[in-house]
Amino acid sequence: MAVLPHKWPWRNWPVAELPREIPRYLADTETTILGGQVHEAVMIKPVAAFIGGTVLTFLGFANLPDGADGARNLLALAWVALLLWVSWRWFEWTRELTFISGYRMIKVDGVVIRKIRMMPIGKVTDMTYNKTPLGILLGYGTFIVESAGQDQAFSKLPFIPDPDNTYRHIQNLLFKKVPQDVNIVNISTPKRVNVGWTGRFRKDPDGRGGKIDQDDQNPW
Repeated sequence: MAVLPHKWPWRNWPVAELPREIPRYLADTETTILGGQVHEAVMIKPVAAFIGGTVLTFLGFANLPDGADGARNLLALAWVALLLWVSWRWFEWTRELTFISGYRMIKVDGVVIRKIRMMPIGKVTDMTYNKTPLGILLGYGTFIVESAGQDQAFSKLPFIPDPDNTYRHIQNLLFKKVPQDVNIVNISTPKRVNVGWTGRFRKDPDGRGGKIDQDDQNPW
């Protein structure tokens, strides 16, 4: 991944176009992957804090008496520190990525120390999808995931763009396997009958269900 800020919009990415640090952790069968940067709404609080600090700084300059150079210098230093902080938060946001492949969820964050955390899709046992009023307005949501076992790489995916389509995408991955066999219980005779998914059924004279053989010409 480039050191300088790079825009990674939320979409399906071919592996060849992903940040360089991601493909090395993927299987050969993971040819496309959904994801990118988290929603820019993550910057709302830092920007609001910067604007509020700037207003307070100018008010302080305007109300300080003449000759209070020391206080003015402190206010100026505080404003510069605030500017550096919001710039750092913005830089962190450009490098905070989330990806969802057919096998795993991947969360990447950190600047000096890069943290790459993964959770296999197959380990997800429960998921909660939240959208605040602001999230509905701006188009982002939060996913809270639970997995089998006590230790998990992460439990929350906040500020996910295009959350409705992302939710459907995850559901399709979780429930993509269709059962091959079903158990049917005859109410009159409590006996379980294992039936192939594409099988057909008949009712025997004694009331019990059964599976039709392929050579049965009169199943009904």
